[in-house]
Amino acid sequence: MATTRSRHVVLFPFPGQGHHAGFLAIARLLRLELPDATLTLVSTTRNVAALRASSKSLSLNFHALPFVPSEHGLPDGCESCSSLPVQAFVNLFEAFESLEPAFDAYISGLVSRKTSTAAVDVCVIADGFVAWTASVARRHGCAHAVFLSCGAFGTAVYHALWKNMPGLPFSSSDDGTLRLAEVPEVGALHRSQLMPCFFEKDASNRRTAFYRRLIPHGYGTDAVLVKHRPGESTSVADDDDVLRWLDTQRPASVLYISFGSQNTIQPKQMMELAAALESTGRPFVWVIRPPIGFDIAGEFRDEWLPKRFEARARRVRATEASSSADGRRS
Repeated sequence: MATTRSRHVVLFPFPGQGHHAGFLAIARLLRLELPDATLTLVSTTRNVAALRASSKSLSLNFHALPFVPSEHGLPDGCESCSSLPVQAFVNLFEAFESLEPAFDAYISGLVSRKTSTAAVDVCVIADGFVAWTASVARRHGCAHAVFLSCGAFGTAVYHALWKNMPGLPFSSSDDGTLRLAEVPEVGALHRSQLMPCFFEKDASNRRTAFYRRLIPHGYGTDAVLVKHRPGESTSVADDDDVLRWLDTQRPASVLYISFGSQNTIQPKQMMELAAALESTGRPFVWVIRPPIGFDIAGEFRDEWLPKRFEARARRVRATEASSSADGRRS
């Protein structure tokens, strides 16, 4: 008797703002392309609940892995980046590595369902921050892919830097510049543009050690365009205002500044960036999030910017709106 084969795709996002949205977008695409496949989203209990609430229109399965935040130095109930300051993200990175045994047991259970007449082909699609899942997939003979929800160009630069660690190819002229052969489009980078962790010769820094553990697993992804973040409130009126204003500007004339949906900068750097933007005289859209040291979910404070900065910015036709997903656009 012929063996019937079924397909099971396991999706494992990292609980960062924007990451869940990317994986839900992939789930939608997979459901269209593989209507008969089983799709399962895996995470911790609270994250599974959030994913379930955002995917009511999809036919998905969910699997929660056991996780106790307090055992990893995290606040009770903290299972995502949304409730952590940027400098504490590494605690969650490390904590999620502890999920490997439970994830291994789950994948092992899926693979062991094979019988003489039925077999399941398992594919794991995981976030870059849980790239350790590649080892689990290989142990059980499963396919594995890493999906990165960040911008392709910035991600390419970022991982080219880590690939060359700790011997970054600085110029022999000692002018502080380096060029990345993997991403020649970047041109020259200067030492001042890099985080301090890129200059550490050992892995004593926890974030550095974490990234060095991830890099060997390899990265590869295709791009997915997500029109909006499912489950998050967005202001259509604000977005329309921004788009209408952009339509009035000359091509390639507007500066766009954003550090992503999770990262931010120091208060002093925010002041300096505001002054630099103002000095250019160029129109700009700046997605502002609370600086380091302030509640990441807190309200905007005028003290973060130079006095009357927003009023002067409006005079040069910059635009101001609020966004619950990205922060504040100024």
